[in-house]
Parts: sequence; C-alpha cells; structure tokens
Amino acid sequence: MPAVQCAQSVTNGSVTLVNRPNLELTCDVIDPRADSRWDALIQGHPDATVFHTAAWARVLCQTYGHRPNYLRVKRGDQLVALIPLMEVSSPITGRRGVGLPFTDVCCPLLFADIEADLFWNAIRAEARMRKWKYIEMRGSGFGKETKGPNNAILVHALDLRGTQSEISDRFAGSVRTAIRKAERNEVTVRVSVDKESALEYYRLHALTRRRHGLPPQSFAFFERIRSELMVKGRGFTVIASRKGRAIAGAVFLHFNGGAVYKFGASDEAGRMYCANNLALWEGIKCLKEMGMASLHFGRSEANHESLLRFKRAWGASEVPIDYVKINPITGSSITRKDLTSGLHTQVFRRLPLSINRFLGKLLYSHLD
Repeated sequence: MPAVQCAQSVTNGSVTLVNRPNLELTCDVIDPRADSRWDALIQGHPDATVFHTAAWARVLCQTYGHRPNYLRVKRGDQLVALIPLMEVSSPITGRRGVGLPFTDVCCPLLFADIEADLFWNAIRAEARMRKWKYIEMRGSGFGKETKGPNNAILVHALDLRGTQSEISDRFAGSVRTAIRKAERNEVTVRVSVDKESALEYYRLHALTRRRHGLPPQSFAFFERIRSELMVKGRGFTVIASRKGRAIAGAVFLHFNGGAVYKFGASDEAGRMYCANNLALWEGIKCLKEMGMASLHFGRSEANHESLLRFKRAWGASEVPIDYVKINPITGSSITRKDLTSGLHTQVFRRLPLSINRFLGKLLYSHLD
C-alpha cells in the first residue's frame, strides 16, 4: 500500500488523511455531549454499545474531569468512522488517550470501508498534537498496530435469543444449583433505578473490592451512572436480599439491543447463599423481556481462571479481543500492566473500608 500522509489543517483543526490521489479523508474532533444527534447516529450501527453513548461520555467527564476527543472521519460528506477517545490528564500518571477509560470494550464504529492504517493515522495525529504519551484502544479490528504483547484479554457474551428455558439449559449444573439454593434460602430480588438501591449496591461493592485487594470507585461514579443512564431507561440495579438485608447486587446497562453486566458484588452472606447467582439470573430475565439480544459479561484477563470459569458456566461464548497500547510517535507497542494483582492488593485488603473509599476517590481520576 502506498505511504499515507497525515497533516493538520491550519484553518479548522481537522486532519487530512490521504493514501491515494483519488481518495481523501478528513478527520475532526467532536464532543458527543454537545450533539443531540449523536445517539441516533450510533444507534444505527450494529457494533454500538452503551459505552459509545453521549451519556457514558458524560459519566466519565463529570466524575473524573476527562476531556472527550472523539474523532469523526469523513470522505467528503460521507461518514466513514467514529473513534471514541478520552484524554486522561494527570500530574501523576501523565496525559494519554484512552478509548475509553473504565470501559470494557469500545471499538471504533466503521460506517464504510477503511484501511486500519488510515484511522490509526488519525488517532496518532491527534495524539501527537495533544502530546499524549500513549494511546490505548479497547476492542478488535485495529489492524497491524495490535500485534504485540497486549492481547491477553477475553470477553464473554451470552446469547439472549430463544426462550428463558433455552437460555438456562445452557448454564452449567453448578449455576442452576446455585440459583435453586438462593431461592430455597428465601433470597429475594428486586429491580430498581432508585438511589436507595444504588447506595445498597455501593456498600456491597466496597466490600467486594476490598476482598479483591482494590479500592472502590466513588459513589459519585455510580450515582452518575444511575442519573445519566438508568433513570433514562438504559440500565438498572438488581438487589438480592435475605431477611430484609441486601447481600448481593448487580448493575446492568443496555443500548441498541445489547446489554452489559457491568458490576457485581456481594458480602459474606451473599456468597454463602449464592445470592449473586440469583441477582444475575434476574437481570438476564429482565433483559430478555426487554428484547435484548445479548449480554456482555465484561472483560477478563486470560490468567484469571476463577473469573473465567464463572463466566463460562453461564453458557457465554468466549472471544479474545485486542487491547492495544502504543507510542504515538514510533507506533511501537507498549506492554500493559495488570493492576488487579500485585503487592498493593495485600495493602488494600487490610485497610478499613472508610480509608479504601477515600483512596478510591483520590486515585481513580489518575487511572483509566
């Protein structure tokens, strides 16, 4: 393929991408929060998820102060691609572009044929202009730039087509047993979008994160998910209780016919009575009734065997995806670090919940 030239326009800040004399692509930066047509536009794309929406951009910007740098690639008046990116800028961890922070998968949306090298030129041109130290993209279809040590991520998706019985028949026997155990032990579930449920879930979330050796994200993050997505019909919380006390919870988001099991949490009683299994099953049934076609279980590192076994047991299909992290100047791959393990986890497991919550408020604006 001929060399691709990238240049920044001095008149409107757009980037012009050319790979053949008769083909010219332009790229500019847009903010989905400022365009009322954004969600209608992406809803027509089969790969669009809740993470592509303007509401998710608002959650990230309002909670962490990130700057949206969504790239729009066009050929004349024809839309070719939309590439969601956020600038994460920290005096501690530096400035970089991420697509998107705290997001499992967020692929570029391609509306026409385009060579991967071309949209990578757009991304790298923006990164150089913004002086990002690296770019991290989360999803598949990035072309040769993905070749490197970054592809140890798996995603799992459950097909929600068919009847409830057909869905549950694909569960492992251990899952069906756990659901029956929760029901026998009088665990009840409720589906809600109210603040009380968000607070109940957050209490369980903080406990679960400490058990995993990590600080929780702030309650403000969950409250913005509730106000920006749930109360507008794009998600809900399931709370599982026993004897009037919440012991497990799950957070589901949905858009464009697809759903995400974004968070799950439980306390000791919740684990004992398998309440998390019942909460997840109730979420699946609700999503099925809403007409969702699939449920995404989120990302997993390939070495997290216990988490992988849990997701496989629900009959979810497993697919490797590309997490690519590159130097925008050289294009060379940068090794990702798995922050869910290490010596720091031993420290967080021993800290009081109040300290963990405080540290979560401080730390997450510097992470992605």
